[in-house]
Amino acid sequence: MKGKCPDCSAEIEIADDSIEGEIVVCPDCGLELEVKKNATGKIELRQITIEREDWGE
Repeated sequence: MKGKCPDCSAEIEIADDSIEGEIVVCPDCGLELEVKKNATGKIELRQITIEREDWGE
């Protein structure tokens, strides 16, 4: 299977046995993406958002 990076549009090879929630890294831009399945069962890649601590800045 192949997916597309939402940031740089590079094609990313996704293993056929990938499960939802698995993390893949774009080989071109290094963005970390989460494997998701939509309502039709098609695989989508979504950017992982990491929440950081707010130190009152």
